Amino acid sequence: MKKDSLIRQESKLILNSDNACIVSITKQGNELAKLIKNKVTTRKGSLKSYTLEKFKTKNFHLIKNLDLFFREAFDKFDTIIAIMATGIVIRKVASLLNSKLEDPGIIVLGVNGKNVISLISGHHGHANENTIILAEAINSNPVITTASDNLDLMSVDMIAEDLNTKIVDYSAAKRVTSKIIEGKSITIFSDYKLPESYNSYIIKDINSISSNENGNIIISERSDLNYSNWDTVQLYPKNITIGIGTKKNIDSDLVISKIEKLLKLNNISSYSIKSLATIEEKKEENGIIKAKNNFKTKLEVIDKKEIIKVENQFQTSDFVRKTVGVGSVSEACGYLGSNKGDQIGEVLKEDGVSLSLWRRKSIN
Repeated sequence: MKKDSLIRQESKLILNSDNACIVSITKQGNELAKLIKNKVTTRKGSLKSYTLEKFKTKNFHLIKNLDLFFREAFDKFDTIIAIMATGIVIRKVASLLNSKLEDPGIIVLGVNGKNVISLISGHHGHANENTIILAEAINSNPVITTASDNLDLMSVDMIAEDLNTKIVDYSAAKRVTSKIIEGKSITIFSDYKLPESYNSYIIKDINSISSNENGNIIISERSDLNYSNWDTVQLYPKNITIGIGTKKNIDSDLVISKIEKLLKLNNISSYSIKSLATIEEKKEENGIIKAKNNFKTKLEVIDKKEIIKVENQFQTSDFVRKTVGVGSVSEACGYLGSNKGDQIGEVLKEDGVSLSLWRRKSIN
């Protein structure tokens, strides 16, 4: 991260965090905590300070037990800034660590604030990025030990985040990252045009996919790609919108099974679903809500005024128009929900469920 790319909110730098905390266990540490709060904030403005009872002053929350604090903080915060010895932090969090996909980013500072150390979840938990931001804010030295960062290389999980894609196979991601660190020429097979910053990689069209012993990264929403014997990781773009319309009180299992059928028919992975899109009248349908939760996605409600502007591009129904006020639901909602993307395959209309599949034109 370059200094000129740091984001500010008024006079404060913004951490890549929604909900962070600062924990200090000494009087001198509390002074550093106050300085940090004056210099940085989070995207949502939530940065709380905690300390022990004997050092508690205004604007600090009470820590009754340090072990209990860390147990609760792991579930409550996405970033923990600890002002204390690194050894103390390691002993307190060792039994709490689960995986880098779930653990909060943990940053450690000594009470003098000379060094800011990225300790846990450097990439996925943004500890590396936030270490740089914090060090810049308080004029300190950032300490980052992950190999890819020290070599000024992008690990697979950094690439995934940069391109707004999802990793499913983290073992494969680790193997390919090792290849990157070793200086191997990684090939990227992509459905999309990538930013110029990726020009140092060998980039090929997804249709020319083949084995490369140096390692491969595939960027595609397709579910039919065969690469099981290679050192290859697939990154799934979050770029698929499913337009959906249903009859009233539709069974949720039926809706889910129809979405699965639509995806299978078109060789599209559910990992790439960005949203389901429907109209106001259908947003409370239990079947649609449960489908949204099942696929861990969001529900977009499309304004019917916008639908009216585009519905003549699709097959319309007089019955649907009479019922909900527009002649097209699944296709028009999918089209608008995908930011006027490209339709994949045919509309699926079965058993009171109407679905259309849409792919956004860009990767982000």
